[in-house]
Amino acid sequence: MKKILIITLSLISLGGLLTALYFSRTKVPTNNDTLESEDEVFIEEEGSLVDGFPALPVYPSFTIDESSKEIDDGKTSWQAKWTSSDTTLKLSQITNWYSQQMPQSGWIISIPFEIQDNNPDSQTAVFEKDGLPLYLNVTRTEGKITLSVQTY
Repeated sequence: MKKILIITLSLISLGGLLTALYFSRTKVPTNNDTLESEDEVFIEEEGSLVDGFPALPVYPSFTIDESSKEIDDGKTSWQAKWTSSDTTLKLSQITNWYSQQMPQSGWIISIPFEIQDNNPDSQTAVFEKDGLPLYLNVTRTEGKITLSVQTY
């Protein structure tokens, strides 16, 4: 009985020590919204693009809401979101504009804009530049249009 109690207390102590060691090696995000660990870096910006974001044209009436960059095991991925409250815009105007402007900026159309989930208010295309695939989604919701960009 005494051995079981000693083993149990030892395991509890070891668990606490391992937990403390793990959290001492992981940094918690601060005001600059950067998270770093041994193999991963995550940076997020509100109202601007993170440094190094892939260059792409942005439809004139859109403003940047947020962006992020993640480095995991040496691979970098990017995300950004722009919005426009211009209710006169049609999705077809925006998708046609991107279908013309992206190739002029060096992006190749891998998959042209397609309606997503049978919802005509959401269309996605895939572009590629220098081996980097870029997913561009345009969605109309609640009186605004959102442009979401992701790379993997």
